Amino acid sequence: MRVLLTGARAPVTLDLARRFHDRGHTVFLADSLRFGLAASSCAVRGMRCVSPPRTALERYIRELLDAVRSWRIDLLIPTCEEVFYIAHRLERFCGFCRVFTDGIEKLEPIHNKWKFSQTPYSRHAKAPDSHYLFETAHIDAFRGNSTDWVFKPVYSRFAAETKVGPIAADVVAIQPTASKPWIAQRRVIGQEYSTYGVAVAGRLRAHAVYRSAYKVGLGSGIYFLACERPLIEGFVRDFVAKEDYTGQIAFDFIEDADGRPWVLEANPRATSGVHLFAPGDRLVESFCEDADDCIRPSAGALRMLGLAMAVYGLGQAIRQRRLWAFMRDCWRARDVVFEWRDPLPTLLLPLAFAEIVAIALRENRQITAAATGDIEWNGEPL
Repeated sequence: MRVLLTGARAPVTLDLARRFHDRGHTVFLADSLRFGLAASSCAVRGMRCVSPPRTALERYIRELLDAVRSWRIDLLIPTCEEVFYIAHRLERFCGFCRVFTDGIEKLEPIHNKWKFSQTPYSRHAKAPDSHYLFETAHIDAFRGNSTDWVFKPVYSRFAAETKVGPIAADVVAIQPTASKPWIAQRRVIGQEYSTYGVAVAGRLRAHAVYRSAYKVGLGSGIYFLACERPLIEGFVRDFVAKEDYTGQIAFDFIEDADGRPWVLEANPRATSGVHLFAPGDRLVESFCEDADDCIRPSAGALRMLGLAMAVYGLGQAIRQRRLWAFMRDCWRARDVVFEWRDPLPTLLLPLAFAEIVAIALRENRQITAAATGDIEWNGEPL
């Protein structure tokens, strides 16, 4: 089978490319960044640099279709937020290849944190009390007890603007508008968990629950530990069944002191849970409709983003006086980028990082924002 993965910049795409290659499939990539992390992998037959979908959607779709036709692609798998643009133009790919995503009408209510919080998907977990904020006056109601709430934009990623239990003075800085609404959610104290799943026609084919022991700020995890949480998996099963969902799907939860999980938000795309499956697991088959049951990584599996651990995790360990524990954790976990048989993605990682840094400097943005600015979707009309 000939597979096209978008989002070559992401470690999850590199991981999936290697897995499909190891199963005998021919892998191609497309991205609007020129030096995507996965582009130099020996698992990849070809890479195409395409237009940024956020600013040139029609050209992006035409270029992607041209890649599908010229490479005779059988399966197109979006991995990052370009999935929303592809989902919006899903009919354009009919007759050319299978696309592993549902349409935008299913993805938008998942991506929209307010809409997602208002849908009772499962008896296993529910969202915390939530409020929709679309003008500055709505903030006034929370100034007296702001530390009991979490505030974040309705469309956001990496927890870049999230404020967890802020003091009243910090709440004043939140400026929700109709074009950039926010959501306030009752704060839940407990252990955070994330999930990653692959679903086909309402059936969960692959699923991972994991904790992020090290993070960049409040958001992106860089060290992952696979866990077993039956209630959380039960929620995900109920969700994909009720939605008759096809695609990759991820959720964030907090488990309170009573062991009750609360679902915070969802992402209809790949996340770091991909890395936790063992090389021999049938993750590839879950995309290909060949899997009869749901596969899971072994509980306790450990993976890390090695460079991020060196840049961010080491600083955290020094500040917290946990250097020995940090060194032990790094020794126990496998880096998700480096492989002896495929060294170029690691060797050329500075080049991929430099491209994102250049964008951040040119656009005066945070590095995390620059990494997704050309593919992210914040609810604008398509």
